[in-house]
Amino acid sequence: MMFKFNMLEESKMTDELQELLQSYKSYSERAIQQLDAVSEKCYQNEQAFVWDAVEDFVDAMEYITKGLVYISNTYESFSALNHVFTEQFKGLLQAMEDKDMVAIGDILSYEIKPLFEQLLVKIEEVSLDSR
Repeated sequence: MMFKFNMLEESKMTDELQELLQSYKSYSERAIQQLDAVSEKCYQNEQAFVWDAVEDFVDAMEYITKGLVYISNTYESFSALNHVFTEQFKGLLQAMEDKDMVAIGDILSYEIKPLFEQLLVKIEEVSLDSR
């Protein structure tokens, strides 16, 4: 009986993990498309637009960094990416606190966008491995 329970529990965990990865994939694809536009608004100093958009990214990055800890328990290759996400998240928060629109734009374009691209690659690698 114990073995059957563990298999069901493992299956449920795998399903949850796959759902989380799929959610991250969908979000990353959308974020990549939007980050250039948000960065451009930063450089144009359109603060009202930028604050709303950046706050959404901050919320998403909080969610992603928490989820990457969970994913890293199964796929160790996500651990380093989580560390970089966390560091860039801190940098973005500091730039927001400083109200440095150029730094926010640079971080979004040159740091965070490539992280989402890397996340997509990692998700694809894991998806291919699990087939």
